[in-house]
Amino acid sequence: MADRTDTPSLWTHEPHTHLEFKPGDLVADIKTGATPGFSGSKSDAPVLQEQRNQRFAELQEMLYARSRSGDTRSVLLVLQGMDTAGKGGIVKHVVGAGNPQGIRYASFGKPTADELAHHYLWRIRNALPAAGQIGVFDRSHYEDVLIVRVHDLVPPDVWGTRYDEINAFEKELVDGGTTIVKVAMFVSLDEQRKRLAARLERPDKYWKYNPADIDERQLWPRYQEAYQAVLDRTSTEYAPWHIITCDRKWFARLAVTELLIEALKGLDLSWPPATFDVEAEKKRLAHS
Repeated sequence: MADRTDTPSLWTHEPHTHLEFKPGDLVADIKTGATPGFSGSKSDAPVLQEQRNQRFAELQEMLYARSRSGDTRSVLLVLQGMDTAGKGGIVKHVVGAGNPQGIRYASFGKPTADELAHHYLWRIRNALPAAGQIGVFDRSHYEDVLIVRVHDLVPPDVWGTRYDEINAFEKELVDGGTTIVKVAMFVSLDEQRKRLAARLERPDKYWKYNPADIDERQLWPRYQEAYQAVLDRTSTEYAPWHIITCDRKWFARLAVTELLIEALKGLDLSWPPATFDVEAEKKRLAHS
């Protein structure tokens, strides 16, 4: 049963109703500085984020605990977005609130020689969450219809067949007990420039800077086209895409937190019952 902690008052409706991609939505029309469905402001974010992180952590631990009693369900969070969109911040400030025992993190960069020797979904399958885990994909199988398409790494007749293949793969996961939360993160080119510039001003952030990011900025029209195709062709009833506007990091983190909480609530979780006589164990412990 839902309680007050499940209905954050600063959201006008359940967050997914504002964030879920709808047929006809255009990438070019995304207002990356907007806070859809959220009636609060940045000043509300710290306290609310802490409260919702606690709720997420409780539900996440419940999912993990149930797996110890035979529950085979899991959750997979897919974070897909351009550099500086804030994927790392989501991992640190949202998913990081959970119990590490129940989290499986995977980052997908340029494929290794071993990975290229296999089907493109091979490395994805190897990183899937086990029962009771929340899996986090920092980039994902969608790289094989995004960067591959933008950079002409394989012919169109190859990547063109992958949309249906990905849909079938995700349907297989859902049918097997994995709830998929797909998040497409969008940041404006102006905000991206500011974030890249900030990295160049801080020696402790040089490691996050990649000169190739500037080259990628020149390809944004092609990325828009590729992202539009991904959203149009792979947002399904069983694994819909959610649009996260990322110019305001605090909003993006709150939004993804709510999507994870909604996904966990949808599993109707409860703490697993004791497999022993509690009262008898209390007596044994008192006399031990």
